[in-house]
Amino acid sequence: MKIIDIEGVGEKYAKTLGKATIANVEDLIPLKWSEIKELANTTSISVKLLEKWQDQAELMVIKGVGPEYS
Repeated sequence: MKIIDIEGVGEKYAKTLGKATIANVEDLIPLKWSEIKELANTTSISVKLLEKWQDQAELMVIKGVGPEYS
């Protein structure tokens, strides 16, 4: 699934994350806290928001749970 499929990630954030090599939910899920913090510094997106999106991404990959339920 594309990163833009996460609720709250619009085109602007998707483009910013894409430049940081986060194009899919599968790219975001395995990041450790230190990597999230580094990503926040690189993209100027808050750690809190990135962690929220990471939580949503984890739910999205569960069979039967789509973006609307995460």
